[in-house]
Amino acid sequence: MLIPLELPASKDRLLFNLYDWDATGDDLVASMRFSIKDILKTTDNTGLLEGEPKKYEMRWVNLYGCNPEYSGKHAEEQNKYPLEATTFKGRVLVEYWCIDDEHPVMKVRDIEENNEY
Repeated sequence: MLIPLELPASKDRLLFNLYDWDATGDDLVASMRFSIKDILKTTDNTGLLEGEPKKYEMRWVNLYGCNPEYSGKHAEEQNKYPLEATTFKGRVLVEYWCIDDEHPVMKVRDIEENNEY
């Protein structure tokens, strides 16, 4: 997933929500929060040519949410706010990179169209 950002940003936070898919509808499973400042200061990128993407560290992000046996207002809050969560939901491997571009273009496509990893 490529997300164009313009700096300076009005907020220092990126929020990603993870949903499941089933016949009854999409349910919020867990949320991930990232600090833009922390992402940009993680790795030394000396020796890169102009226009090359600046790579940052890959890391595992643990996902927490509410126990799937519960529902209601408190369950929704635990799935939305990871610090309030009580149950480990899994992990996601995340890699960041930064491309300095004067005219970024946001492209949208369905995830199902691209079967590559």
